[in-house]
Amino acid sequence: MLDDDDLVTSLPLRALTNEIAKPIIEAGQAAGEVRRDVAADEIVDWLLETAFSIPRHHHDEETVRRRLRLFVRPALVHNPPVVATLKLIGRTEQKLKGALELLGELRDTAEPTDGG
Repeated sequence: MLDDDDLVTSLPLRALTNEIAKPIIEAGQAAGEVRRDVAADEIVDWLLETAFSIPRHHHDEETVRRRLRLFVRPALVHNPPVVATLKLIGRTEQKLKGALELLGELRDTAEPTDGG
């Protein structure tokens, strides 16, 4: 559809794109597969602008698909922030360190048994 310049200029493209893409984006958001921090309407606008920014007449279909996979898909896929993950790892390391210290103290104060 986007390759046909006459079709693009003759249709209310934004409304049509919104009608088709918005339910898909919202379903992806509900499933946790698409970012929830951006409104579906804004994603639709961005996708439409992105589609028009790729000069399709100058690239073969595989090149266009590759660029969409490389750049558009990662922008939409929900990925937890790295900072939150690093914070979680840091807190887990602190708790494990504390637990190991406590086990060491218990070992030092425990009475020896016959088994060792």
